[in-house]
Amino acid sequence: MDSSPNSAPRNSRPVSIRLSWGAGDVGATFRFTRAKWRRILAGEVVESSTWCWYEGRRFRVGARFNSSGKGDLYVGGDDCSGLFSGTLDDATITGVEYPEPPLGATIFEVLEAGTLLMEGVELPDTRAEAYDLDPKSLEDAGDLIRAAEDCPPLERHLDRERDAAGGTPDVAGWLESLSTRALRTVIRDVRQWLREEPDWAQEDDYIPRTSGPQGAALEFFRDWDSDELLALGVRIVEGEHPGSTFYAAELVRDPAAANATSARRGFGVWFRRGAT
Repeated sequence: MDSSPNSAPRNSRPVSIRLSWGAGDVGATFRFTRAKWRRILAGEVVESSTWCWYEGRRFRVGARFNSSGKGDLYVGGDDCSGLFSGTLDDATITGVEYPEPPLGATIFEVLEAGTLLMEGVELPDTRAEAYDLDPKSLEDAGDLIRAAEDCPPLERHLDRERDAAGGTPDVAGWLESLSTRALRTVIRDVRQWLREEPDWAQEDDYIPRTSGPQGAALEFFRDWDSDELLALGVRIVEGEHPGSTFYAAELVRDPAAANATSARRGFGVWFRRGAT
């Protein structure tokens, strides 16, 4: 296991608060343990100091959090001068998400192009999940025929099985003509096929669009009123052009601005930047 400093668990790394003042050409970074950061968020008065450079001179600056009210922030120099007065919202905070999502909010990851993924929802691991088809429900030829009618990839799979066996062109007729033993073998094979991961390159168009985190986000916002979507900055994409299979909900504004709108209007959703 890598024991380098960069391998520290994410929740054990320090929280950094960066402030700039003047013309933006001078600033300081204050670092805190997560325990002290939680005290700051709780509204406790917390003080810290660090070194700062300006015009070739190194000097000490001190920060005081929550001294006049929860969330306020003051920075002073070692000569008692006031350098900065504002709030945590004016700082660049790394190491944690700030502000934190409201309790109970539905959280969405925002990809670089704006595509939304609902957190806590994963892509289907198996075809059974993707097609909502329980392998144990397949017990006879009729079950296979009805399942294949609703699932084209399964129909193609059975086509290949039939071709390999040299059966009749009609899959349904082939299944109904099989002996009990041969049918049991086909059912066992189909059940195994359902327990495997989908071939995304070949089957993606047949998997319900509500499957996975992208589909769940689309389904979540699809029934929202148009004025609510507009206020939040969410756009519903159901095919970018004729023949397109891209379906998604997209965020078309800055996540922080969308979060502010959500908090103000009580939408109960939260956006965080995800992978690029």
